This record gives sequence, structure tokens and C-alpha cells, in this order.
Amino acid sequence: MTNPQTTKGAIKIKENFYYVGASDPKRKIFDIIMHLDHGTTYNSYLIKGKKKNCLIELVRDTKDSFEQLMNRLNSVLTEKETIDYLVFHHTEPDHVLVKYFKQFLRRFPKITILASSVGIENLKRIINHDVKFLEIAENFVLRLGGYSLRFQSSPFLHWPDTIFSYCEELKALFCCDVFGTHYGDDEIFSDLITDKNKKQSLRKAQIEYFNFIMGPFKKYIQKFLQQIKNLKYDVICCSHGPIIRGDHIQTSIKCYTELSTPTPKENKVLIIYGSSHGFTEEMAKEIKIGLESVNEGAVKTLTMDIFNPKNTISRILKELETCKGLLLGSPTILGDVVPHVSQIAIHLNPWLHGNSLIGGAFGSFGWSGEATENLTFRMIQCRMQVVRPLRVQFRSTKEDFTRCRKWGAKFSKIILGVKQIDEEFEFKIRKLKLKLSKYLRSDEMEISKVSNKRLSKFNKSQYDNKNSFIKDGRLKLWKCLICNEIVKSVLPPDYYCPACGAGPEVFVCIGFANQEHNKTSQIEGEEEGELRTTTTTLKIDNNNTSGTTIQKNTLLTSSNNSLSRVWDEDDEPNTYSGHIVVVGASGAGVSAVKAIRQNNSHAKITLISGENSMPYYRPTLTSVLSNYSKCEDKNFFLLDKKYLKKNEITFYKNSVVTEINRKKKMIKILPRNKNSKNSSNQEQYLVKSNSLKLNYDKLILAVGSNQRIPQEKLSRIKTIFGRNKKKTKVDQILNEGISTKLNIFGLRTLDDVTEINSYIKINSSKSAIILGCGPLGIETAESLSKLGIEKIFMLETHRIIASNRLDETGSSIVEKILIKNKIKLFLGYEMIKILDQGDLSLVNNKDKKIHQMKIIEKGKKYLSSRDNDSSPGLAIQSIHLSEEEIYYIYADLIIFASGVYSEITLAKKCKLSCGRGIIVNDQMRSISDKNILACGDCIEYKGYSDKSWNHSVKTGEIAGLASINCLTKKNKYVRSVPPYSIFAFGYNIFCVGNIFDKKLESINVKSSNGQEYLRLFFEIENGIDLKLVGSIYVGKNTSTIVDLQKYIAARASYKSAVKRLINHNQISRIKKQNFSHLENSKNLKKLKNDPLTIIPNLSSLIHLENGIESFRTFLAHEFSEENLDFWLEIENFKKMKNGHPNQIDVAKNIYNEFIKYGSPQEININHQNRVKISDLMRDKKIFNDIFNDAQFEITSLLNRDAFPRFIKSDFAYKLITMKKLLNREISEVQLSEYEK
Repeated sequence: MTNPQTTKGAIKIKENFYYVGASDPKRKIFDIIMHLDHGTTYNSYLIKGKKKNCLIELVRDTKDSFEQLMNRLNSVLTEKETIDYLVFHHTEPDHVLVKYFKQFLRRFPKITILASSVGIENLKRIINHDVKFLEIAENFVLRLGGYSLRFQSSPFLHWPDTIFSYCEELKALFCCDVFGTHYGDDEIFSDLITDKNKKQSLRKAQIEYFNFIMGPFKKYIQKFLQQIKNLKYDVICCSHGPIIRGDHIQTSIKCYTELSTPTPKENKVLIIYGSSHGFTEEMAKEIKIGLESVNEGAVKTLTMDIFNPKNTISRILKELETCKGLLLGSPTILGDVVPHVSQIAIHLNPWLHGNSLIGGAFGSFGWSGEATENLTFRMIQCRMQVVRPLRVQFRSTKEDFTRCRKWGAKFSKIILGVKQIDEEFEFKIRKLKLKLSKYLRSDEMEISKVSNKRLSKFNKSQYDNKNSFIKDGRLKLWKCLICNEIVKSVLPPDYYCPACGAGPEVFVCIGFANQEHNKTSQIEGEEEGELRTTTTTLKIDNNNTSGTTIQKNTLLTSSNNSLSRVWDEDDEPNTYSGHIVVVGASGAGVSAVKAIRQNNSHAKITLISGENSMPYYRPTLTSVLSNYSKCEDKNFFLLDKKYLKKNEITFYKNSVVTEINRKKKMIKILPRNKNSKNSSNQEQYLVKSNSLKLNYDKLILAVGSNQRIPQEKLSRIKTIFGRNKKKTKVDQILNEGISTKLNIFGLRTLDDVTEINSYIKINSSKSAIILGCGPLGIETAESLSKLGIEKIFMLETHRIIASNRLDETGSSIVEKILIKNKIKLFLGYEMIKILDQGDLSLVNNKDKKIHQMKIIEKGKKYLSSRDNDSSPGLAIQSIHLSEEEIYYIYADLIIFASGVYSEITLAKKCKLSCGRGIIVNDQMRSISDKNILACGDCIEYKGYSDKSWNHSVKTGEIAGLASINCLTKKNKYVRSVPPYSIFAFGYNIFCVGNIFDKKLESINVKSSNGQEYLRLFFEIENGIDLKLVGSIYVGKNTSTIVDLQKYIAARASYKSAVKRLINHNQISRIKKQNFSHLENSKNLKKLKNDPLTIIPNLSSLIHLENGIESFRTFLAHEFSEENLDFWLEIENFKKMKNGHPNQIDVAKNIYNEFIKYGSPQEININHQNRVKISDLMRDKKIFNDIFNDAQFEITSLLNRDAFPRFIKSDFAYKLITMKKLLNREISEVQLSEYEK
């Protein structure tokens, strides 16, 4: 056979598949670090399709290599034929033909370069020529006509932007540098190298290639081997060395499997030292004793004197492979490390040792002692965990020897995992390194901002808005744009990528930590030779003077490299073309729409909103109330007309869905208010006729929630406002604006804010009543005070503020903050009814001070009269739940800031399964209809109905992905409790994690001025360890919130949490004497005023005299008494013997009253129990235990949810007071304390 390397023509591998690479037999050094005995090759491959030609990789930028490439290409391409696509699997400069790229373009001027998103940015800086680029996304498919290439991401093999491709028709795997070899031979195919010596040389060269090039990336090699496991190929085309065929394929895979298998780590510490006068050597021996003293020598040690000729660098590095710890000892000579020890430090590598070694430095010194500092800093540069260095001046004393032993013992415990590294030291040293590195890289970062638009935009929108991330408070996923590494953090990472070492400016937020982002894209042409993408036409390169455009996929390369995806249905992603109707345009609805359009360009989308504005960011409504100009800010709105037009989304606003026909898959839409004021340019978005019917393939209900406004209070408006003879329904009051005439407002929509703002300005209002002291109420109070409202009254049924998220101490501090800001609080009061000014005389004609109001403040009663004027006013008749005394509170307007409940009217009407919300599975699909999905506030999942903006956005995205069948198992919903966080009157009120478990231990600090409070909750782990699981914080220090989330997510130990969160954080004016001891629920029960002393659990409450009546009254105030009524009915039913003549009738009554969907008192049980009871009732298999499972579920709900709230309420205190009086257990003095 002729020598293929000297042959000018291309080498045929298969039909229309050629080798067109170049040989470089004289090359002796590769990448500076590797010596070559047999030269190397730069492999390039050509695939000739029926319609398109594709070149895979280029060669080294030498004249000889370029001529070899062009000669081979010209041998198989005519002058009229060209190369359409050029694929770069990675962007290592020696594969880019840098110096001769311009000449290459002259021959192939219309070429389009395909690379990963990071690869394109790299190529722009390497090539410096105008050329078309196409970004390759995960599962991207390039069709050439008869042949197709499918691409997958495989970072760090051995560059961060590496990808590989596979051609099914040719059964060829293009794996970049993997399986490569620096071996230049006459034969280009591995199976044709038959000489025994050459085969041995090839085998040796392959192992050397792995050790030098691929060795640091073993874990990525293992991922790659899993990716190609199920692919069928008979030829491996790598970037260097022979093309692998035949038996050599399995041999190479076996070789890489063995070499990439990590060496098992032992509990072993390697001590390397150099000693000038013997002082450092003495320290090493004492440290060894300390290391071996823990757990009877559980940690092995190996001490090596660097000056011993046997201890070569290669031997030391070999020993390090099995060690968990490394201790370097050196005296200080001329302000630095001993050169021999320094050589070992230089050979440490971030990739090989960074994540697997714990390091420490020690040494003796004469006058300066910089050696230990420099060694520690070097270990940190290598991304190792480090301990504080140990230094001794001159020779060690007995006390110094003791220090050395203790230092060694501590290090041994860290190796065994018994002790943690000093986090404060590590934090400070890394922060110092970051500041230094940022300063040194400042010019480079500025260049990045100019040259890379994505990084520039990221710096502006994310780093400059840290406050929004702090306020959001959730743990997020930050993706490195260089290598796709994912980092979890609340704030944008302020450190370097742990994988590739790139700076913090390259991170972008891709989602939240409880949600895996594995969005992949499969892009295939409808016809061979064409590309098909998911978005509209975009320009690829701003420097492209020709103005040529090309379509581009919007998704970045995925960090998950698996070829297989699990779809929920048979439809392929990005091909679903049905009609998706989304009802509701707040956080959940908009999130669903965006998720659909980001992953699919074919589906028809219709978005329906009940409001008369574009979708907006609802959590900022209270701030808009005080500064109405904020609603004109573009960031306030979630969507705009340009987005709707660009993404072909039909939008109906001011419209309401009144009917869902599940059989016909059709909905009916009506205009919400015919008299609404709309400008002419908005008419295209409105339902013009009386009704409109739309067919759907998938329906997403994101209808949200309604404010919990007591119906019986508003139902009396007809009698209170007796001059209006027409019967006014509650829905009309809320929807048709009658509330404005009554001076009564909700605070749920932008229209509500507009009405409140207008009313205050028109009527010059000076007083207001806010019903509810939750987060909405507190933020509303702040906004009203900014609007100039002089008198603000807040009415709350519970005796403490935010009882479901704060303890009594935290609530009392919030109470003081509100009082300080001139907010009048009525805690433990219930509203009886609303009166207008004309009807006040009907209450008590004998009372001459009827236009005055009574206020309780600091235990005293004050009378404060309203100025006589002609402006309209309202009064609230309220009752104190403990004292049972009636008060009248007078103000200009009333704002409901109470809680919310799920909007399920429409769902119930079309007979979807509902509890407290629309019951859905983990894909947000209704359990009653797979074509109907629900998300946001309106859903119930596993008995929980969460209400928060973050929950809405999260579930909306899941519903959107599920509607186009693009949801993976990892993307499915997993419930998590979001943090409770508001900022009002200059204070953060924050609660996160588990805080109400009675088994938790807690510790708290309080400032001397009583305006700052921190409480930490710990869970006992393994019987001895305390782990941080929750916290309450009230104060002005925002950084404390960031630290809390970080440490709770990491389940920090008691010591580190207290040290960092209490001692390290400078909580203003906190005194040590305010530091309380650990307290658990048993200790709390000893407090004389704690209701748990008498009523420790629900069972005790039920058996307590008047307990059930008191508990039911409390539940009635919360509109959830049906659960207790059901429980009592079942207790009576279980007493009935089986076969009793009335048993079936009683069971039917219970079923129709509580169990059946749409029943008058439908209880909160899961769908499975409901169906089980329904089946038994239908089959007439009725026994006295038929309702046991449902009763158990209700009992758990009452125990978990209702009882903790009851025990904190005035109902419980009143019950306890009565019991103690009857039992004569307390004195009159104690009774007065209870009354207070």
C-alpha cells in the first residue's frame, strides 16, 4: 500500500466520507508540557452530502499542514463545489488554521462555521475575520442530504467548549481529542498497524496522551463514556492519531475506562517538609503524633523529607493520588519557601488536587515567616480546602510541641469528617484572593464587557441589581458561560468558576435550585440540506457587512449531556403544533407562555387576562401605591406588545372565561366590563362581541386567587347603606367598582391601586383602616404613610402579627416598629360590620360622642375626634376577642389586606377535581383531565395550596413545558417552602426554613434597643449534632439574610452558624447578656403563660371542657370549620355497630355533606381517599371504618395546620383562663396578667 501521508489526495474512509487531515512527523513538543517521540497528526474529515458538504475540524497553522489540507480537499471537490459547513468540536488555537484562515476563505467564501456558544465567542477572537456563525445547541441535528450529524455537549474533553458528534448513516463517532494519540504513522487506520513494535509504541503513546492531556478530566471522561454507550459506530474519528476501527474500538474504550476510574482515597495524610536547622523537622514529628492520636490511628501518615534523594517529585505525586490530606512544611528563607518544597507546591494542580485534597502549611522562622503564608495561598490557588497555618519562631518549646500535636489532631478530625474547617478563615482568605484577582484582571473584564454583549448585559442586569436578588432570597442556579458548570447561590457568584476558573462576570442565572434546568433542543430540517430552528431570523454577527442573516436557536448548550430524554407523551419536542390557551396573565400564566415559546415555535398560543392592562409584576403593587409612576417603568410589566407580536401570541385582555366544555375542548369568553375605558389602539386585544368561543388542544388555568373578604360582612352593605334599594352582590361590588363609592377597597390588582390612589387624592383623605396585619397589610401601611395619610389603623384577629411565620418576640418587635411609625394597632380584634357616616346614629342614639373613636394604646384609653367636614367617611364596629368590648373605628376609607384563597369557581363548574385548589400532579396536569393543566395560586398539590409569586412562576414554567410535552422527570414539581420576606419602614422581616417543629432547639439574640432580633432553629442529627434548619430575623442588616439562606441550605453546624451569623455578623448594638441559652419545647412548656402547658396537642384540646366549641369558633372565623365537623361526625359514626339499620343512611349523608365533589362542606382530603370512599359507597360495602383513612388525613391536617394557629390565638388564652379559674390554679394577679 502506498504511503497515505505522502499522497496528495484525500483518503476514502467510506462512501462520500474522506480523511483530509495533515501529518506533522517532525513535531517534538505539544502544548509546552508534552514531549512527542513519534510526531503527531492533525485530523480533518469531509462528508459530501447530496445537497451540502461539511468539513469537520481544521489543521495546524503551518504552511505544510495547510497545503496538505487544501490538496486533499481539491482532490475530491471540483472548482464549482464548495464547503457549506465547517464544524469545530473545540476551539484550541492549533486546530483553527489561524495564519492561513484568510486564504482558506478565498477558496470557500460562503462557509458557515458551527460551534458551541462559547466556541463561537472564542473563534471570533482567534480568527478576526467576517464569517457566518451558527450556534450548536444540545441535540442539534445538521442534515446534509443523505447524512446527518447529531451534536452533544461534552465539556472539558479537554476544553470547556468541547462537543462531539455522531453520524448514524456512516456509523461514525467524531469525538474531538478523546481516544486521540500523538502518533504519526504511514497508516492512517489503527487496524492496519500490524507491526508488533509499532503496536506497542501506539499503545504507549495512547496512555501518555491520556495522562498528559485527558488525565485531569477523568470525571468528564466517565460521563462521555456513558453518553456514547448506546450509540452504534464502527469508526472513531479523533483529532490526533490513527482513525480507530475494528477491535481497536473496544480496546480503546476499555483503556479509557480503566484510566479514568478514580483511585480510591484513603484516610491518609502526606507530610512533606524541608528543614534547615532541624526545627521544622521537629514540628513535623509532633504533628505526626497528633495526627495518629485520633481514633487509635484511624488516619495514616507518611512523612517525607524533601532533601532525601529518594523522595522525587514523581514519587510524591504518585503518593498523593491515595491521600486525603497534604501538609507542607518549610522554614522561611529570604521571605519565601524553600525551593525544594516550592517545587512540590508548583506541581499541585487545580484539576487533579483541587477537589480531593485538604491542605495545611507549617514551619519554623527567624524573623518574618512568609513561607507558611505563601504555601497556604498556593493551595488556595489550586482550589484546595485549607486550614490555618502553624508557625513557630526558631525552636519549639513544650507549649509549641503541644500546639503541634493539637494542630495535627484537629487536621485528623477534619480528614475523618468529625470536625469542620474554620469557615471564617477560609472565607476571609478567599475574599482577599478575589479582591486581588479582580484588581489584576480588571482590564480583561472591561474587554469582556465590550466584546461580549451577553456578559455586558449580565453585568448590568444582575450584578447592578443585587438588592432584588437579596429580597427574592431564593437559592438560584448560576451557569458559567464558558464551561456550563452550574453553581448554587442566592446572589450572583462573586468568585471564580470552580470548574474552568473563569471570572465571576461569566455567570448567568438560569433558574432556581429546586428545579433542574435541562432544556434541550432537537432541531432538524423538514427537507434534507436545510436547517430548521425555533425562533425568528436573527443576525449572527454584527460585523457581517453583507447583511446576510441566518436563523439561530435561542437555547444555550445544556449542562446535562445525556442523549436520552424522558417525554411525558409520544410527541417530539419543538414539533407540537396544537392550540394552547392560557387563562390568566400574572406570574404563572406569563411564565407558562414564555416556557412554551422558548422551547417551541409551532404551537399556537392564546393568552387571556381579566385585567385591562398588560401583565405586570404583582409583588410591587404596594410600592406602586405610594409612587404611581413606577407602573410606567418597563420593568414593571412582564410582557409588551413587541414580545407578543414577535412570538405570535394572541392576547385578550379585560376578558373572562365563563365556561369550559371539556368534551368539545372549547371555552367561552365574555368581556369583563362593557364600560371599561380602552384606547383605540388596544381594541385588537379585546373581545369585541358579546361572547367568543375558542377551541383548544391544551388548556392552562392560571386563574390565581381572590382576597379572603368575609362574605357576611359585605352582605350587610344593603342594610347598612339602606338608601340603595337594589340588592348588591359581592361579585358586583368587587368587579364593577361599586366599592369605590363605598370607600371600601381590595388590594389585589393594578386597578385597585389606581382606585385607591385616585380616591385619596380627590378626597384629600387623612385616615384609613387596614384589615389584616400580614405582609400585605404592613407594606400597605408604609405606602399609605408615604401618601400622607396621617392616621392609619390596622385591625388583626390574631393577637400577634404574622402569627404563621413569626414567634412572639419577632412579632412584638414588628409591633413596636409599626407603633413607632404612628400606626395604630388593634390586635385580637374582629370586625363585626361596616357602617357609613349616616348610619352611625343608628348604633347608639344616646351616645353623644358617636363620631369619636376609641383607641387602645399601651394599656390606656384615649379619645381622638375627627374634624367635622363634608367628606364621606366609614366606621368599623369591632369587638375585642378577650375583653368582649365593642369599639368603633372611624376613617375615610377601608382597605382589605387579608389573605387569599384559590379561585376554583370555573374549575368546579366544569367538574375538575378540587380541594382547596385545582388538584394537580407533579406535571401540573389536572387529575381529572390530562388536557387541562393548572398552575400558580389556584392549584392544590398533595394537600398543599401555596400562595407566593415564586411558586407561581415555578409551577407556570412546569405547566408550559408539560403542555408541549417537553418536561423531563427532573423538571417535575417538588414542593418547597419559600422564604417569608418583606422590607418595610427600613426593616427586613424575614423567616426561612423549618421553625415550627416542637422538636427543634433554638437560640436567639436581641439588640439592646429592642429593634433587632435573630433566632436560629437547629435540628438534632445523629443524636448529638445540631444542624441549622430555620431562622427568624427582624432588623436592618441585609447581609444577614444572605448568610442565613446560605447556611440553612448547607445545614451548617451549631458552632459555625453561631460564629458566623451571630458573632461575625455585626448585628447592631447586640449585647452578650442578651444571648439566650438553648431552649427546646420542653423548656417552653414550663412558662406559666404558655397555652401548651395545659393543651399540649389536639387530643388534649378535644377532651378539654369547652375545647371543641372554642376550637370550632376559631375555625369558623377562618372559614374552615367543616374539617372539624367531619371529624366529629365520623367519631359518632364509628360508634355505630356494623349492620345497624341507619348505618347506610348516615354514611350517605356524611358522603353527600363532606366527601362528594361540590358538596356543601367539602373537606380537604386527597383524590385517592375520595375515590376509594366513592367506590365503596357505590358497591354498598359500608362498614363503620369506611371513613377512617379520610378522618386520619383530616386529623393530620388539623394537627399540622389549624392547631398551631389556634394555640396562639386569643380563643386559646380565653379557654385556658376559664379552665384555670374553674380549677382554682391561678391567683387574681395571674388572671390580670392573662387579661392583659
